[in-house]
Amino acid sequence: MAEANGHQDNLSRLDRIERAIEHVIDEHEMFRDEHKKLLQSQILLQSSLETQKVRIDELTDKLNGLIDIVDRDHREYHERLNRLEQK
Repeated sequence: MAEANGHQDNLSRLDRIERAIEHVIDEHEMFRDEHKKLLQSQILLQSSLETQKVRIDELTDKLNGLIDIVDRDHREYHERLNRLEQK
């Protein structure tokens, strides 16, 4: 009788160990899936940031060009105004 009870305890213990291992495996698979999604998101984010950097650089160049035009026009305006005042 003691052997039968001990045998059941061993099976019960093995069942618990098996369930625990299956749980660990399931959790690890979920972690791998989430990690894969995270890496994909990082790649998409990096690509988006590189695209935005190019666009910002283009806008910066255009803005600097406009600033140069405004500065030149402002300087020319004041030079003309000074010439008119001197006449």
